[in-house]
Amino acid sequence: MVDIPIVTLDRIYIEPDEENIYFLDCTRVTGSKDLISRGKEEFVDQILRISKSVKSNKIVLADDVVFSGEALRKVISLFEVCGIEVVGIISSIAMEESYEYFNKTLKNGIKCNYVLGANVIDQICERDFYFGVAGSGIMIKTPDGMKKAP
Repeated sequence: MVDIPIVTLDRIYIEPDEENIYFLDCTRVTGSKDLISRGKEEFVDQILRISKSVKSNKIVLADDVVFSGEALRKVISLFEVCGIEVVGIISSIAMEESYEYFNKTLKNGIKCNYVLGANVIDQICERDFYFGVAGSGIMIKTPDGMKKAP
């Protein structure tokens, strides 16, 4: 069996070690379809760094919730440009439409704990309501840049 590196978009649930598990630090600003970095390293620069660091031309993506799947589709296309094939996704929750899409388009599909039906319009993470918890809060765009909403 060949070990396939994991690229996680949420380091709360999977701890990156930058050898087998890599962290892609990105988020989407409300009202925008663009993915941006929460840190100092630009989003595309992270994709390039990870693509050069992985010991395989295949990876698996990990995320806490796959809602529309739009963000992951963008991540997948950027890795493809770098010669890296995303063969699967692991997630806690996926929307039914995304679940079906990724199971049709990825070699190993998407594996998740819960599939939510089309009548769900939003998902709320409880950690966003706890002040001071690592990774909590919702990102908002301010004149000074990205900030966590209180």
